[in-house]
Amino acid sequence: MIARRRRVESAPMVTRAYIAGADDAAACVAVGGLPVSTRQRLSLRDAGVDELIAVSGNVEEVRADSAAIVVPAGTIWHPAIVKRLARSWIDADNVVAIGSADAAVYLCGRNRVAAIVSAVAAGGHADVRFVPPDPRVREFVIRPRSDLERRAATTLLLRSLEKPSDGIASRYLHRPLSRAVTRLLLPWRVTPNEMTLVAAAIGVAGVLVAWRGGYAVAGAALFEIQNILDGCDGEIARLKHLRSRGGEWLDQVVDDALNIAFLASVGSALARGGSGYAWPVTRIAVAAQIVHVVGLYSGLLFRAGGRGSVARLRWFVGSGEGRSLLGDLTRRDIIAAAYLVTALLDVVAATFLWHAAITVGSAVVTTLQWVVWGGPAVQGDGDGADESADGAAA
Repeated sequence: MIARRRRVESAPMVTRAYIAGADDAAACVAVGGLPVSTRQRLSLRDAGVDELIAVSGNVEEVRADSAAIVVPAGTIWHPAIVKRLARSWIDADNVVAIGSADAAVYLCGRNRVAAIVSAVAAGGHADVRFVPPDPRVREFVIRPRSDLERRAATTLLLRSLEKPSDGIASRYLHRPLSRAVTRLLLPWRVTPNEMTLVAAAIGVAGVLVAWRGGYAVAGAALFEIQNILDGCDGEIARLKHLRSRGGEWLDQVVDDALNIAFLASVGSALARGGSGYAWPVTRIAVAAQIVHVVGLYSGLLFRAGGRGSVARLRWFVGSGEGRSLLGDLTRRDIIAAAYLVTALLDVVAATFLWHAAITVGSAVVTTLQWVVWGGPAVQGDGDGADESADGAAA
């Protein structure tokens, strides 16, 4: 059993892993856009394991001077499993095995590493008690051997991209659609940044259509499509381990620019259509967006180490633990869906005013955060470019 578990913000407690067993042809077949063997190594690296040792049969390379993670060659797991194990303390004589006799990930105390590696490398499994993966977050450990099993593994990997922070529209509409698109793109060499730019081009088209006026439904539909495809860049980045600081910033800046540009285009069309309030509201919203992004980007630059993921920041004002209906109503996925629904009902002005109010509220929140508390706090490590797609609308 695990003796005790601590939350660690920097280096993990376990920095060594053994990939045990023959690296057969099945390990070279792609699952989720990457060969299984490559996926194993990148997943362990992403968990903070910096020493990877492949053992096909000869266990002389096994060292008993520290705890280690042991994984059978050809096995695929939910990324959260190895991240959790890498941050766990374990006694020298204990073993934790998550999965089943067919496929498991082992955390071994230093006195048990050699025996576990030897058993797994020989093609069997260790004689330990297996703990099933956590079903609440759809964790899994599998060893796909057929095309059907590999397709099922890809489905599980795509489902692992779901986050508790997903808004209502993202969870039930955007994420299922973006995952379907991502699945089609995974066999191809489409990069996250390329996907961001494709989605941005569709968003720009939506802005231009909405600005012309008289095409509210078409503009809102394009803006909604951009929001759906915007999830694909982060999904590709996470599945293929292609996250980058530049990609985070590109995604964040594009989202912020499109958010305010679409609001301004709708406001312009409403003003030209005779809504006298639209121009003043648009000007206030644009000014508020400038204030907000100054506060947001300052937090990313000076508190989050220059990372572009808004998930790394926690705002004491206007935020709380967990999700709420009120919080969901301020999210970008809900705003995009609302524009489309209200455009179909010919009451798009309602979403315009709602969006403007959220933008002003975001400016107030970031201003108070800096003036009263001296800036946002840093939390977690984010999930790359995908995070900003699900943040607040402003």
